[in-house]
Amino acid sequence: MSKTKAVLIIIMLVIGICSTVLALPKIGKSSDEGETSSSVDVSSLETSSSALIYNASWATINILEASALIFDAIDYKEQAEKLRLGMEILKSNPEDEDSLKKAMEEANNAVEQLNKMKDLESQLNSSTTFDVTAAFLALGCAINLDNNALETAKLIVDDSKTALQETPKTKVKEIKRIKAISESAVFLSKNIPIQLKGIVSVSSNLVNLAKTKGVELPSQEKINEKASGMIRG
Repeated sequence: MSKTKAVLIIIMLVIGICSTVLALPKIGKSSDEGETSSSVDVSSLETSSSALIYNASWATINILEASALIFDAIDYKEQAEKLRLGMEILKSNPEDEDSLKKAMEEANNAVEQLNKMKDLESQLNSSTTFDVTAAFLALGCAINLDNNALETAKLIVDDSKTALQETPKTKVKEIKRIKAISESAVFLSKNIPIQLKGIVSVSSNLVNLAKTKGVELPSQEKINEKASGMIRG
């Protein structure tokens, strides 16, 4: 794959062209078309919120995996091990919001550190085999999943507002549930773009490295195929 084509894949993933492959979940609209009030089903909204956290978690898991591969290759073994530990913790419970937030912070810190390394190739350990293809594939999946999660988060934010407007103030427990859903979606809608910006830069560095080494990178189709197997609708 040429450098130009690989860069185009990154761009298309970021702007969400491939999101048509990964269908967005139906957000909590009531199935009763004749219903003028309570147009948002809170239980359905909670299901969509769980799927959102799950998909954002798998995006973050892929970032941690790719970052660990790179840190291993440049002899930052302790950092790589720490990232793998965080990855396994999140894998064990991808619907846990607190675990996701902690993992996102770890992933963002790792990506920030990697982006400060201007010449990745010069820092590679010559005795270490670096699977640039696997790292690029993981980041491609992360971009794909993050794009999907971002669109879902925006929909949930809008539907949560509608639900809060329509829910009687007397329904305190229901309002509390809606607010919790909204807060999660707002957090992710603000933080996913930060995560995306960082990993796009790392992906570009991997494209340059692959070109130098003459390595064939995964196609957009392969990235979409792998990512679609991780997503929850």
